[in-house]
Amino acid sequence: MIRSRTHRFSTLTLTTVALASVAIAGHVRAAAAAAPQRQSSSMTTVRDSALGVAFDLPAGWTRDQTPAHVLEFAGFPPSGARYSVVRLSITSWGTTFDQDDARVAAAGMDSLLEGATPASRVVVSYAGAPGVQATGVLGPGPVTAIILAHAGAVYKILAPGAALGPDQLAALRSLRFIPRFGLFPAANGTGVPSTTAPALTVTTTTLTTGLAVRVRGAGFGAGARVTLRAMWTGVPRSGQYPRYTSYMATQFARADRVGALDATLDIPVDPSAYADYHVRVMATDATTGGKAAAAPSAESVILRISPVRITLGQPFTLTLTGALPDADINFTERPLHSTGFGGGIMGSYRADGHGRVEFTSPAFIQKDELGSWIVTASQRAGVIASTIITVMTS
Repeated sequence: MIRSRTHRFSTLTLTTVALASVAIAGHVRAAAAAAPQRQSSSMTTVRDSALGVAFDLPAGWTRDQTPAHVLEFAGFPPSGARYSVVRLSITSWGTTFDQDDARVAAAGMDSLLEGATPASRVVVSYAGAPGVQATGVLGPGPVTAIILAHAGAVYKILAPGAALGPDQLAALRSLRFIPRFGLFPAANGTGVPSTTAPALTVTTTTLTTGLAVRVRGAGFGAGARVTLRAMWTGVPRSGQYPRYTSYMATQFARADRVGALDATLDIPVDPSAYADYHVRVMATDATTGGKAAAAPSAESVILRISPVRITLGQPFTLTLTGALPDADINFTERPLHSTGFGGGIMGSYRADGHGRVEFTSPAFIQKDELGSWIVTASQRAGVIASTIITVMTS
C-alpha cells in the first residue's frame, strides 16, 4: 500500500476497480438483431483537458456516458461478437511529486495489484510516457491493466481481455498528451482535487543592486502560472533617509512539471540603511486559486557560544547565523536564576551580507556571576535567538 508523501494513489483492489470502471460482465448493448452495425471509416478524436490526454477512436468505437474525466470506450471485439462491449477505459490514478516517471508507474501498479497476481508484468511506453502493463489479471473477466506516469500525473488504463486486441493497441498508440487545464482529477475520476496545499520557503541575500528575495515552493499545479508578491517594510537607521520605508515587488513565475517553483524577486533597497526590515511573500496559483505565504524563517537563526562552559576570567565567542543581512542585532545577558546581578547589554552588532555576526565577549569576573546565563539576540521586532552559557569556578 502506498501512502507516502511522494506517491498518493487510491488503494482499491483491481477487482473493485474492474467492477466500477470497466463493468465487463453485464455491460453490453444490443446491436441489430441480424448483424453488427456497420463501422464508420471516419476518425473520431476524444480529448479531456483535465486529464491532459487525447485518443483517436478505432472504427466502430464510441465513448460511453461516464462520470467527468473517466474516459470509457465501447466497440465490437475482434472475435466478432454481436454485442458492443467496453474495450478501454482511462482515468486518473493520482498525482506525485516524484520526477522519476518509471518509478512512479511501478509504484502505481503495486498499489493497483495489491492482493492480485498478474499472469505477466512488463515495462511499456505509450506517448513517450513510461508505464507498467499487467496482463491476465482476473476481475469479473480477464483484464489487462496499464499504469502510465507523465508530468506529475498518474494514469490508470484498463482493457478487457487476457491480452490487448488490435483495436485496443491502435487506440493506445494514438494516445498523446495535451496541455492540462484546471485541477487534475483524483484517483478513479471522482472529481475531488488530488493536490496538496501550496507551500513556500523564503530566503534573502544582499546584493550590490539591492535585496534579492528567493522564493521556493511546491504544491502548485503542473506548469501553473504563479503570481508572486513580496511585501517589504524597513525602519531607517538614525540619521539615514532612504527612498523607501515600504515596497511591493510583483513577479510572475511558472511552476514546473511537478508543481514546484524557484524564483527571485528584487527589492531596490540598501539593507545597510535600515536598522530593521521585514519581508513577506504571497504566491497565488492562477490555475487552482491556491495561495501560500511565508517570510524568512526565524527557526533558521542560530546562536552559538564557544565554549559553552567557561570559568571566571575566561572570554568566550558568540556566533549568530541566519539573521537578516546587514541588520542591527542587539545582544543581552541575564542570569537563569537570580544571583543579585540583573544582567545587561553585551553590545549591538551589524550582521554581514549573509546574516552572520561573530564577536568575543569580555569574561565574567565576579563570584556572584557563577551559574547559568541566558544570552539573547534580538532585533527591533523582538527576540530571534537565544542560548545558555554556564560560568564555573574551574
